Amino acid sequence: MDARDEHRTERLLLRPLRQDDDEAVTAYRSDARASRFLRHPPLAQGEYSAWFAERAPEWGLAANGNRRFYGLEELATGRLIGDAVIVRREDGCELGVFLHPETAGLGYSLEAGRALLYVVFESLQADRVLGRADPRNRASVKAMELLGLRRSSESDDSVLYALSVAEWRERS
Repeated sequence: MDARDEHRTERLLLRPLRQDDDEAVTAYRSDARASRFLRHPPLAQGEYSAWFAERAPEWGLAANGNRRFYGLEELATGRLIGDAVIVRREDGCELGVFLHPETAGLGYSLEAGRALLYVVFESLQADRVLGRADPRNRASVKAMELLGLRRSSESDDSVLYALSVAEWRERS
C-alpha cells in the first residue's frame, strides 16, 4: 500500500483532494463551529482554489514533498465530509483530521485516524506519530487518546500527543 493510494475503511474513502472539491471543502472549512480551534481563519467562499493551489505541489510524500492531504469521502453517500493530512517532520509524522461539524460524534475521526496510522507506520515506515490539538478541543483530545497516542507536552494553546511504532504494534 502506497501513501498516495486511496484507502478504504468501513465507512470512508480516504482519497486525494481535488480541485473540484471546492464546494464541499468550503462548506465545512468555513463553518465557525468546525474551525474555532484552528490557528488560522475559516476558509471563506471563493478561497479554496488558492488554498488548493498553494498545497497541491506538496501533496505527494515524494523526495521533495512533506505533506499528504486526503479527502474523507463517506462511502454510503459519496459526500466529502472532511479532510486529513500527514505531515512528515524530523521527529515523526504529524496527523491532522478536519471534519464537517454535522458528523461530530459519529466516530469518523477515529476511523480516519486508524487508517492514517496504518499509512504512516506500514507504508511510510515512520517511527513516531504526533498529534496536536487546542486543549479546549475535547473531541480531538479524546480521539487521540482512543487512538493510543499519549500526551507528551502541553502549552497554553496546544497539547502534543505521540505514539511510537512499537507502541502501535503492541496495540494492533
